[in-house]
Parts: sequence; structure tokens; C-alpha cells
Amino acid sequence: MGIRTKHKKIIESCLEDLITTFKTHPGIFLTEEDVRNHLFHLLFSFFGKPQTTTDNKISISLHSEVRWYGKNQDRKERSDLVLIDVKDLRVDKYGRLPLPSKNYGFNNFFSAIEIKLRRSKYGPTSQRWISLLKKDIDKLKFLRNGVRNKYEPLLYLVALDKKENLSREIENISKNSLVKIVYEHA
Repeated sequence: MGIRTKHKKIIESCLEDLITTFKTHPGIFLTEEDVRNHLFHLLFSFFGKPQTTTDNKISISLHSEVRWYGKNQDRKERSDLVLIDVKDLRVDKYGRLPLPSKNYGFNNFFSAIEIKLRRSKYGPTSQRWISLLKKDIDKLKFLRNGVRNKYEPLLYLVALDKKENLSREIENISKNSLVKIVYEHA
């Protein structure tokens, strides 16, 4: 089994566990940060193994709030969760090449996951929420096309909705997309 297939199987199993928890106990997730932390915890047991970086430091593949600069250093995006190829990661600021302001650098990543949670009472309108989801899809598409990477990345948008079931609308925006949308209403 190739690395992409292996990662896909693990990520989607963890996403299924997240969705099951959300459907059963939506009150666990008060904020997007709660969702991110829960998913990070699920993924950590698979992607939290210490590995050696390209500059002989130790890190792991799974990271949160990763900043992207793009091929021309002209965009500054953040992703909720990312699986980085640790063999390509640099964290030593005294290495031969300068690091960006966050003091890490890499070119290759396996997966990026964006997370959205809409609360029941005070969440955005359905139209505004769909717009926010489309913005995250565009960000993930940028990561696929606008960032140097030797892998075909797995791209996910996790959208948990406590306000209104928008399954049909989500299905429409996910057609012909390279981003897999994992949507659940509770």
C-alpha cells in the first residue's frame, strides 16, 4: 500500500470517529478549536511519531495552524491541520538557508485539513456559511496548485453544522472538487 493510500485510510477513519462523536455528543464541540483539538488527538496516535528533520532535529508529521507562503512568497495562508513530510522539514534557524519568520520551512506535505463549525443560535446565515466554506475550498486549492510539493496532497474540509442541515448545498459545492468535504449536521 502506497503512502498516500495509507494516509487516506487513516485520516478518513479518524474523520469518521470525529463525525460519530459530533452526531452523538455535539455539545463536546463548543468552538472550532475544540474540533481541531479532538481531530488532532485522533490523528496524533498515527502521525505523532518523532522523526528526524532535514537539519537533523526531531519533529512529527502532524502540525496545526501551519502558515503557507506560496511559490512566490506572496500569499500568507494558514491551515488548521497539516501532515508534513518531516524529512523535508527545516527547523534550525542557523542552517544554510534562512527560514521564514515562523522559524520553520518545508516544501512537501501529505495532507491539509480545514475545519469549520457553525453554532446553532449565533452562527452565520446559511448563505454566509457556504461562502466561508467556499473560501476554505479555494485556500485548499491554492495549496494544491500554488505551493511547491512533490506529493499529490489529500485535501479535506470538515464542516460541522449545529444550525441547519445544508447537505444538498454542500453536495453541490463539492462536485468536481479535488477537496473532500466531510459535512455533518447535528
